[in-house]
Amino acid sequence: MKNTRMCIACRIKLDKLKLIKLVKNKNNVIEIDKDKIKPGRGAYLCNNAQCISKGTESICLQKAFKCKIDDENCKTIRNELVRNL
Repeated sequence: MKNTRMCIACRIKLDKLKLIKLVKNKNNVIEIDKDKIKPGRGAYLCNNAQCISKGTESICLQKAFKCKIDDENCKTIRNELVRNL
């Protein structure tokens, strides 16, 4: 249970290695952390189209990261994740 994380979209707990990690940097920009080692506040998403679509909406990311997230940043993250499905 030590390595489980919750998807911010569907709220299901899975092993963190099976999830996509998003990290907020010091400039409040959300990035995909493919290696899962970047510092900063993190949030996790299931690797499927439904969770990516819902989880990259600005309101969902704002709740997860507890700050205002730029809509353009949300769109960039969504496009990059969908491209890698």
